[in-house]
Amino acid sequence: MADQSSTCFASHKKAEILTHLADSHNRHYHQTHEYWNKERYSILEQRQYERDVCSTQGFEVGYYPYLMRNSSSLIIRYYCPPDSNLSDDAIADLHGLANHAIQFYNSKEQTNYSVVKVIKTMTDGGAGTWYYMTFQASKPCDGDHLRTFEAKLFQSIPLPQPYIKVDFVRLKTGAVSSLIEEPYGANLIQPQACYSSSSSSFSPFAGKIILAKSPILIDV
Repeated sequence: MADQSSTCFASHKKAEILTHLADSHNRHYHQTHEYWNKERYSILEQRQYERDVCSTQGFEVGYYPYLMRNSSSLIIRYYCPPDSNLSDDAIADLHGLANHAIQFYNSKEQTNYSVVKVIKTMTDGGAGTWYYMTFQASKPCDGDHLRTFEAKLFQSIPLPQPYIKVDFVRLKTGAVSSLIEEPYGANLIQPQACYSSSSSSFSPFAGKIILAKSPILIDV
């Protein structure tokens, strides 16, 4: 009986505290107050953002202005035509990153795809930049038939030693068999060297990498 009384008392006190906090919040921040609206929209955007990331693995997220003001670690829309103001140089850099990704895919799958167009890109910062890229590529024997790929890449900050890591590349079908990935530390792109994982000789793909101001592909 004593235990039940203690539990009942604790529950009652908790309810009192929550009621007091709610009353205090409503008294200081009414539902028409700007602060209350920002908090409310941030919560709503956070829920939708989590659904976006869960369903697309970061390759398609919406624009969430309230959430962006309150968080510095988000996957955001970077290049999403026609709503894009990137310079020609920035778009060329994205095309170069897509080239890295498709060359990595070609080397693993023994294919010869070439990038045709970058469709969209999401990014996430942190000691560099993660790129979630969607692009189209084709093979010479396929004529105008385009395949859509998704690739996740990391580009480090310039210092002390810049590198680019291809985390994975896959056909957008979502089939498990189409996923080409490497464990952390593999496929690092570093200056002045391009080696395969099976030998110390230079890779045949070294001379074909097209990315201005970028280091060179290396498997370790």
